[in-house]
Amino acid sequence: MYLERFELLNPTDITFLAGQTIMLYVAPGINRSMSIASPPSDTHIILLAHDVSPNGAYAKWALAAKVGDQMNFMGPLGVFVLDKESPRKKVIVATGSGIAPYRSMLLDYLPSAAGEITLYWGLRREEDIFWQKELEELAAKYPNFHVVMTLSQPTDAWQSAGGRRGHVQEHMFAEQKNLTDMDWYLCGSKAMINETRDKLKAAAVPDTQVKFELFF
Repeated sequence: MYLERFELLNPTDITFLAGQTIMLYVAPGINRSMSIASPPSDTHIILLAHDVSPNGAYAKWALAAKVGDQMNFMGPLGVFVLDKESPRKKVIVATGSGIAPYRSMLLDYLPSAAGEITLYWGLRREEDIFWQKELEELAAKYPNFHVVMTLSQPTDAWQSAGGRRGHVQEHMFAEQKNLTDMDWYLCGSKAMINETRDKLKAAAVPDTQVKFELFF
C-alpha cells in the first residue's frame, strides 16, 4: 500500500465532500481516479492511498516520485458520500485500499454524529494492514463507531490473538440484523461488492440504501 500527500499549488485549496474522488492526469491519454483519504477540513492537501502491486502507469509514477514532483488533477468528482441526514445505522464495508474514502468520511462524520456506524474491513495478511491504530483510537473516542477487521490469509499468531479470519461478508451478515433498517456503503473488490449487493437485494434492502464504489 502506498500513501501520497499532495500540497495544492494552483488553486491552493479544495472544497469537497468526504468520499469524493479526483482524476489524476498521469500522462497524455492516461487518467486515474483516486478517492481522497483526507477529510474535507484539510483544504490545502490531498491524501491518497492505493495499491501499487498491479504496477500500472500511476503506480510507476508514484514509486518513482520525489518530493516536489507535481501532478495535475480534476475534481472533486463522484457521489459516493454519506447521507448524514438519514437516521438509519450506517454499515461501511471495505476490502483492501477501498478503505481510503472511509477515512475521509469517518474523520468528517464522527465528531458531530450521534448515529451508529460500523466499519467492516477485509484484507489478506497482517502486513497489508495500515491505519489500524488510528481506527482503533477513533473507536475508543466515539462509542457510536465500531470497527471489525478480518484477514483472509492470516498467520496463526493473528488468530491466536483473537483476530478474525475470513471475508468481510461472512462476519457482516452473521452479525448484522434488520438489514433493511441500515444504510450500506461498499467499496473495494468487484467480488465483495457483487456478493454483498446480491444478498442485500435478497433481503429486500432498497437500492436507495445501498451505495458502492468499485476499486478493483
